[in-house]
Amino acid sequence: MWREPRNIPLSDRERAEGFRGVGCSPVVTERAEGVRGCDCGSSVVTERSQGGRRVHRKRGALSFGPPKPRPMLVLGDAHADDPARRRALFAAYRAADADVALQLGDLLCYDLPIPTYFVAGNNEDFDVVEALRHGRVESSDVDGVTLLAGDVVEIEGLRVAGLSGNFAPTQFERPRPNLQGERRRHFVRDDVEAAKQLSDVDVLLTHEAPHGLPVTESYEVGCEHVDELLDALDPDLCLVGHHHEHAETTYGDTRVVGLAPAWERYYELDPETLELTSQPTPEA
Repeated sequence: MWREPRNIPLSDRERAEGFRGVGCSPVVTERAEGVRGCDCGSSVVTERSQGGRRVHRKRGALSFGPPKPRPMLVLGDAHADDPARRRALFAAYRAADADVALQLGDLLCYDLPIPTYFVAGNNEDFDVVEALRHGRVESSDVDGVTLLAGDVVEIEGLRVAGLSGNFAPTQFERPRPNLQGERRRHFVRDDVEAAKQLSDVDVLLTHEAPHGLPVTESYEVGCEHVDELLDALDPDLCLVGHHHEHAETTYGDTRVVGLAPAWERYYELDPETLELTSQPTPEA
């Protein structure tokens, strides 16, 4: 579970508390549409219906099977190159005490205490991101992170896919090797087309939002290429970063949740029911 990362400055308060977070009550608790959890202590089996949606059935209380998976930690933008936000990021890790984490971009810290699957945002160390993209990481400052960039992994029985980067119309048709410097922050058509070929995706991570997410911005929010990806994959849940505020909508049959930044809130995702809960990030 928890691995204390290297070279992370801790506050006096954290030392006094023995690196333990402060418990808080969840303030965002909803169930994915059509999913009912088990409240009787019996185990739950997750299956797919013929239509591709996740369904859940109860086993009897005396059934024996694998233990119930622990909730995953889910984090919005971190911007952890800032010392205060870096401390807040690790306060969230300690408070959640999870075995695995999902993160929605603008991470800027790549030595993390538990396995963390993330999509790159528009603010990253793009040398590190490109090394992760090609499996060429050779740095003691990069540990515990896996980049999702048009691919899918299975975590706690869930198939989790990710599209890294954000959209720029001037870069979208270019081959990825032609993107240099800060332009590497963008996704290109080849990235989107590769992601569309994935199958049986339960959860999609994106930094760029689809249309319809009700966030407060001075411009129209939503990217047609993320819309197309949701049409192709039809995931149960899409988690979105970038906008630094919590917001929810639906796109077709997909529940779309934009996440608050990690220095404000952290989330926990039940891998069986896709219930997403939120708690305030403890002071660091």
